[in-house]
Amino acid sequence: MSRSIKKLFVFCLLAALAPAAMAFSLLGPLKGYQTPDIGYGLPGDLGGPMSLTESYRWNVPVITYAFDTSFINYFGTNGMNAVDAAFKILNDLPAAGSMSRDLSEFPTRTVAENFEAGVLGIIDVKSRTLTMLLEQLGLAAPERWVFALRARAVQTIGGVIVINYTVIKLNYDPVTLLPSSYVNTSLYTYTIEDPIKPDDYADAVEGDPLADDDGVPDMTVASFRRHGFFVTSGLFFRGLTRDDVGGLRYLLNPAHLANEALLDTVTQAVGGPPPGGLGWIAWFGNATNSATNVVIGGAGTNIITTGLRPGINKLTFKKTQYDSLIGQAFTPLTNRYVDQVVGSNGTRLIKQNLQRAITQPDILFVCEDLGLRGDGLTPIPFTSSGIGAWINNSALNGQGSQSGPGVIQGPIRLSFTDQFPYFSNSGATFLTEPSSGSDVWGSYDGSTDAPIIYPAYLNLTLEDLRRLSGK
Repeated sequence: MSRSIKKLFVFCLLAALAPAAMAFSLLGPLKGYQTPDIGYGLPGDLGGPMSLTESYRWNVPVITYAFDTSFINYFGTNGMNAVDAAFKILNDLPAAGSMSRDLSEFPTRTVAENFEAGVLGIIDVKSRTLTMLLEQLGLAAPERWVFALRARAVQTIGGVIVINYTVIKLNYDPVTLLPSSYVNTSLYTYTIEDPIKPDDYADAVEGDPLADDDGVPDMTVASFRRHGFFVTSGLFFRGLTRDDVGGLRYLLNPAHLANEALLDTVTQAVGGPPPGGLGWIAWFGNATNSATNVVIGGAGTNIITTGLRPGINKLTFKKTQYDSLIGQAFTPLTNRYVDQVVGSNGTRLIKQNLQRAITQPDILFVCEDLGLRGDGLTPIPFTSSGIGAWINNSALNGQGSQSGPGVIQGPIRLSFTDQFPYFSNSGATFLTEPSSGSDVWGSYDGSTDAPIIYPAYLNLTLEDLRRLSGK
């Protein structure tokens, strides 16, 4: 098809919206129209962006994680500490229902740069982990989905090939819940690129922000993987941004109701209510909690397995022990908690004392050879087990034609490549070591401390990296 005879007509179906200055995107299984030819389901993508009514979330309050022996051997204590630091950021978040309406207590910028790590290609393990975890909590990269293609149609009019596009927004303001062109305080526009090489797909590509405090994008943690295996060395996050938190608040907020079934591993609690169980929460239409909340789940009582449930409000991540090398069995856990479900008359909130049997870690960190990218040369840096275990409840919610809402569950496998560092050669022969360096896993912050470099067992120093990479 000759591009010289193409004419481009772009039809943007964008609502007239009130000004907004922040937004989040949601992640779920690819929908029917979300095909690779218009920028969805590209290599490395776990799923696609969802509408507000198709969101996926956890409906249990405690999520466990552990390290496989392969991860421990490669990253050592420092690498495990980096992952723990990522979980601490999530554990330190307040309950969704207690956050301020405008989320002003959270910063719009938490990204910073370690210049030496950037020059030497060192990728921060904590920041990468935090991005992968946000995906597994139901968030997509908002900077990628401010604008997206809904359709692409090719026509021949008077002998001229015409390509029309429909553009939509899949980015939502956490306060108004309206589609937004902002991410944190950065305002985005787009251009349609077609075709994008080497995969020959079309996309509405967001450019540099038009309006910002200093011209530097207020990048979200969720966008650290904008698509595929997007990797930026030298950058690290001090914590979540306002829009990252806004997305989590939307998913976990008790005011966010969805029909959900309990996980198969959840049963009636034994031994009474859990210690420190959830307190009463306000219920719509009434101000007196004692008159609108009831507790069931005593001995012999049938529990409600499927019903209209509010968000879980607060997630807690708990580290557990797991050793695959010597075959040590995971020590089963039983987590008791208070479930909340709307009564059949819709005017009261029923609380149930439940327990969940945990026989394997919800999230397992491993380190392995993940193969090569499409160029056939460079290692795939990270991947996850995907979202195949997520439960689609669209039918329960009377939305059978949609891709959600749904429930997230494990087991989840988060994998880091063990092929870093690698070095590139531009020819078949050489007399000295190659002069082109690669990506390297590391840990660093904004202090004057030298970055920690992995794998732990090689004891690599910054001088080693400079010598091997010619920098």
